[in-house]
Amino acid sequence: MIGPMTAPGPTPHSAQGPTVHSAAHPTAHATRRVHVIGSINVDTILAMPTFPAPGTTVIATDSRQSLGGKGAGQAIAAARFGAHAGLTGSVGADAEGELARAVLNDQGVTSSLVRASSLPTGRAFVYVDSGAENEIVVDPGANSDLRALTDADREAILAADVVLTQLEAGCAIAFEAIEFAADNAVTVILNAAPARDLPAQVLERVDFLIVNEPEATALSGDADAVSAGERLAEAAGTVLVTLGARGGRLHRRGTTPQSFPALPVTPIDTTGAGDTACGVFAAAIAQGWDPSESFRVALVAGSIATTARGNAPSIPDRDRILATLPPVRGEAVRLP
Repeated sequence: MIGPMTAPGPTPHSAQGPTVHSAAHPTAHATRRVHVIGSINVDTILAMPTFPAPGTTVIATDSRQSLGGKGAGQAIAAARFGAHAGLTGSVGADAEGELARAVLNDQGVTSSLVRASSLPTGRAFVYVDSGAENEIVVDPGANSDLRALTDADREAILAADVVLTQLEAGCAIAFEAIEFAADNAVTVILNAAPARDLPAQVLERVDFLIVNEPEATALSGDADAVSAGERLAEAAGTVLVTLGARGGRLHRRGTTPQSFPALPVTPIDTTGAGDTACGVFAAAIAQGWDPSESFRVALVAGSIATTARGNAPSIPDRDRILATLPPVRGEAVRLP
């Protein structure tokens, strides 16, 4: 839940083995920089007809590995939407860590700030049922060593147009990155996942807060998702609440919420859909898109991501997203 509410803060300071798609060719958009601070995992994904009940055994219908972790997924999504994406993270000095670096590099994510830990690379065990819903258990491993920014991390933040962080690797480094970026007029996006207590003074430094419906209600203390978004917007200014197949809602302090539909799809696996949306939103903001249009395109990207299994393997590229993006009032999307 958020900490004690205070008066609104200052106005935003600136507006099988793993397989993944090949990185998009560099474009002019890649001159805009998104720096991500967050977790890196190797996911083991098990598809099954239904989740096991306590004391029962379920036979998996499919098993595979892919790169995961919120930090890695969001950085890849930003890169695939055309931003120059860098990642501060931590992996083990093991085969999984080398694999993670190789996938990140192949996807166009700068991995020079990914640290080598004495702990094993983080792992996530993802159960996906026949309805495409998932349950995830994470062993953080090397992510536990991601506690504080280095001088090189700070330099990367200063060079970025947008900083994007989450809470899967812990709050300490995320809060430090938010404060440093805000102090230096770098746009800050916080994906408050998983939901943890957030001090009001942290939310005041965030330009865009992204949460799903359960996270919004947990953070705000309000059972209703609309009220939750409104309450969070009083603290953070601009809040994006993702609603799964129902799309999303954009809340801005003092204005009427805007609702956006999801793309109608037949989902296979919802793992990584939220991370895709976050990364694409960050890239669009870095490239000068309006927040409303950025959110609309991010939700479409997240919907596309549910049509393939895994985190990184499911992330669509910029061309596919824009080709799929429905027109607004009969008009094609206006690119910056």
